Amino acid sequence: MIQIEPDLVKSIRDWWIVFIIGLLLFMTEQIPLFLEFIVYFFSLAIIGYRFFKTPLKIAYLARLLLFIMVGAYAYGVKLMFPDTYFSVFEFSTQRLEIARQMFALTLIGVPFCFIGLFYGERIPIKFKATPPDYESTFYQHISFLLGLTITVAVVVLTQTISKGNIFQGAYGGAIEGNSLPLGGINTLAGIGVVIMLYWSAKTNRKIYWAVFALATTYYLVSCLLLRGLRQDIASLLFCLVVCFFTLKFKDFKFKWRYVAYLVPLLVAFEFFGLVRSGLSQWVSGKIPFSEVLSIGLGNANYSDVIYSGTLGPISTTLANAIDGIFYTSVPITWGKGYLDYIPRLAPEILSPNRPEDYAWFFRGIYATGGGIFEIAEAIINFSWVGAIFLPFLVSMAYSFIYRNFETRKTLYWTILMGAVLCVFLRGAWYQTFAYVKAVEIGIFVCLLQHFIFAFFKYFMLPLIKK
Repeated sequence: MIQIEPDLVKSIRDWWIVFIIGLLLFMTEQIPLFLEFIVYFFSLAIIGYRFFKTPLKIAYLARLLLFIMVGAYAYGVKLMFPDTYFSVFEFSTQRLEIARQMFALTLIGVPFCFIGLFYGERIPIKFKATPPDYESTFYQHISFLLGLTITVAVVVLTQTISKGNIFQGAYGGAIEGNSLPLGGINTLAGIGVVIMLYWSAKTNRKIYWAVFALATTYYLVSCLLLRGLRQDIASLLFCLVVCFFTLKFKDFKFKWRYVAYLVPLLVAFEFFGLVRSGLSQWVSGKIPFSEVLSIGLGNANYSDVIYSGTLGPISTTLANAIDGIFYTSVPITWGKGYLDYIPRLAPEILSPNRPEDYAWFFRGIYATGGGIFEIAEAIINFSWVGAIFLPFLVSMAYSFIYRNFETRKTLYWTILMGAVLCVFLRGAWYQTFAYVKAVEIGIFVCLLQHFIFAFFKYFMLPLIKK
């Protein structure tokens, strides 16, 4: 059984105070404002202390931070600026009592999110590692070429079907309105990139590194950057950093010096998010650059709305879910949303009538900016109890894959981990199904590669030897 650091065992006990605070806060209808401030900052102080004291892996820290940010942001805005909104969407649900319950559900869920990371590492695994003969130079070349082929195929398909870029007014799609035939196509490309990274890091061949760098840069620029897909760029870069350092070293934990690298990156991504929407109008001379920033600021154009980029719209989905489930008559679905994952696993081109994701759950009832945050989806399906066991299950599956990738460092576990990390931001904030779909695609690529290896081993090589 895999051993876990003693500090992690100890910190699990300390998380229970966070859970109790969240449960009491959720059950409280009215609370003096000064006490709300105390509860808010005291809870965040406990969480911050645990983060500081626990030697968390980067991949785990990112999971926990993204989980906490949504509720903490909304509640903080309503506490400190009562007459201000945290999103430009659906002002009616952005009330203090709703924000309080957003934070309360976050406190209820985050201990189980952490515990899930802990127990996911303890799940025994009996899958065999990659067969030794598949590590030979011949199969390395075949695998690397497969990764390159997948990446190039996605680039060609994207540029053929989804024509246009942010300089031409195409943001996230095509100027003709044509959508890509596969929803997980960027995940597929990310897996191709990760396969190339795996063999480059493992063999340190200069030709591998050169091809990997060229293919990855071209894909990032042509298919993601020029199409304005900020979340996909950030997720893929995060994926490559985590995979590279984990493959090269024993583990990859947070160090404070990393902040010096993260802050400029966050500023750059935020600036890119501001300019991508109005860039085409500036290029064509219709507006000055100052108006490009004004278009991108969005929330900041309203004097009573805090600018928050992606965080605001995603917070709205949780506020809408709480208002709908606990304050109005929107019925709980009792797991239907997760059962719908099964028919949604088929590509849309093969299953055009498959169920919609829950980002559309409140269509016609509330306005939303898209996406369905993990806690929102959980309470729609299972009321407040969903905020306990859904974060636990997602975290457990996440750490199970990561731990096997970290300890085994085989090609197949790298593919699965890369698939999950390629959609990390979308899975964390937009919909949990993104993780499920990514694992499905990762398993498909693993099977494809295994059959290709077997084909060469049992059919092609014997014929060549004859």
